[in-house]
Amino acid sequence: MTMAGTTREGRVRRIMAVVAVLQGVSTLVGFVELLLVPQWFAPQLEGTFFAGRQQLAAVLLGVPVGGFQWAALWLQARGSRWSVLAHAAAGLVMTCWIGAECLVIDSFGWPHALWGGLGVTQLLLVCVLLGGAARPQPWARILLAGGRAPMIVPRIAAPAVGSRPSALCGPAVVYGQPRPRWPVNRGRSRTVCGI
Repeated sequence: MTMAGTTREGRVRRIMAVVAVLQGVSTLVGFVELLLVPQWFAPQLEGTFFAGRQQLAAVLLGVPVGGFQWAALWLQARGSRWSVLAHAAAGLVMTCWIGAECLVIDSFGWPHALWGGLGVTQLLLVCVLLGGAARPQPWARILLAGGRAPMIVPRIAAPAVGSRPSALCGPAVVYGQPRPRWPVNRGRSRTVCGI
């Protein structure tokens, strides 16, 4: 699958690439700022392990955190099957970095929410790509139906001559789309639903 695909998988992969680019650029900017103008961050880092060691913070931000983002992009551009794992690792590393940063400097601001949220978004996109969101759960269907519980319609019908037993199988839950018919009993016996 190329990144230019129009399928759901292609769209998810493009979004993952955009998120990784945003995260990679932000870590690169932070890396350069910490190296070139460390005095900007001195007040925040005062009283922490990184006080006077802004270069160490820059290397930790730029190499491992940003490196995972760029590695994920590189693997995705090559079409590697490992790109999904790389995006999961990049999202996890970014989320952990932001959490640790908030604990070390003992503050939380909108940039932390943005970058931490993008890290979590990367993890969620990996779940979507791997099929974690392939089948909506019943509670999601209720939410999509405007908060109303779905109506249960029993399928009670008199068996007609030549009727398929699958027409008599249990209740059908109506969500706005017909329930798929599963091929059961294909004439092997006269029982309903293969029982």
